[in-house]
Amino acid sequence: MPSDRKPKVRAKDVLEEWYYDLDPLANDCAKIAESQYRAGYEIRRGLISTIKSDSQFRSCLERNKSSRLLIDIRPENPAGSLELPIVALDTYRELESLEGSHGTGRVIQLVFFASQHKDVTRDRHMDPSDLALSLLSQLVYHYRHFDADDLRRAKKRIDPRDISSILLEFERLLIRLPRNTTVIIIIDDLDAFAHPSSRERRMMHTIGRLLEIHGDRQYEAKLKFIFGNSSRNIFSYDLFKERDTLRIRSSSRR
Repeated sequence: MPSDRKPKVRAKDVLEEWYYDLDPLANDCAKIAESQYRAGYEIRRGLISTIKSDSQFRSCLERNKSSRLLIDIRPENPAGSLELPIVALDTYRELESLEGSHGTGRVIQLVFFASQHKDVTRDRHMDPSDLALSLLSQLVYHYRHFDADDLRRAKKRIDPRDISSILLEFERLLIRLPRNTTVIIIIDDLDAFAHPSSRERRMMHTIGRLLEIHGDRQYEAKLKFIFGNSSRNIFSYDLFKERDTLRIRSSSRR
């Protein structure tokens, strides 16, 4: 008789379904690192130091509870911030040593460098749905203890172009994480996805939904958001409370 048992779904199966690999993240890190030394790039080192040493920034990273922070700056470069991607990269590398374990707990980083995917005509990862799916895929990649039924449901229900379906399953998997887990989500520059207006609306939906997940506190793990924003736009005032915003307006020395 044929078996009614469903084949076991593994993380590998889900990641293959979503065409996930680590290459884009590694490439983004390399490009940001190289940009610091490229002729013609003016980096405000003072601004980077100001952000990284700020007590609100350090507290968001280090305190033993869920937190969120929007780093809101105004770049001098008309092409966008060169400093926020570096802050995000440095933070990512600083926390890499904690990934896997932190005392008796576990640290998982989910990182998306939106600044490296601005081009809506040529970039494969230029849509907010790509951001959402990347965060979900990284979660599945880094935490290999999700139940096969949870993975099967995510694999079945997700439409890779539908932000709502992606983030619904993202929330469901977050809820499955144990209490001693800390998930840190880093997005370097929301403004990179603020144009055109159609992408801005989808980005608003994505960030708004992530903030809902954070605020609902259905999860037992600790959840930390560190998002950058380099322009006066809808993300500056409409989504984050003032207490969750680090605003840096003055020009810092290079």
